[in-house]
Amino acid sequence: MTVTGIRAKCSAASSIVLALLCLSVTCCGGGAKKSDDAGTATLTWIAPEKNADGSTLHGLAGFRIYYGTTSGSHGRSIAIPADRARCENNGKATQCTAAVKGLSSGFYYFCMTAYDEGGHESDYSNEVSKRIE
Repeated sequence: MTVTGIRAKCSAASSIVLALLCLSVTCCGGGAKKSDDAGTATLTWIAPEKNADGSTLHGLAGFRIYYGTTSGSHGRSIAIPADRARCENNGKATQCTAAVKGLSSGFYYFCMTAYDEGGHESDYSNEVSKRIE
């Protein structure tokens, strides 16, 4: 399911290892107020706290953002180690953000995964899209 906008609902699918992430995207493009924001999509997600089986998650190593210009085809990826992720606990959940920079004009589709220290990767999150101007 492709979701365009600020908040997106999580898919019903689950992972063998890590619980699924819920992803949203905001974006700044050609009309951005700050020139540093041009060609940048900012992704926001809730970090998983549990494994798909409901047990407490230990050893979260990071997140991987996949993106591309065709829905369902994410040919590029960025790894974000957990110790470098911008995350903040708001008392209810841990919300994380990351920026994908250097994007040219057009539609982009994003999804992501979480991975643990053993290299096990979660299922893909929901896919979100954003137009960069």
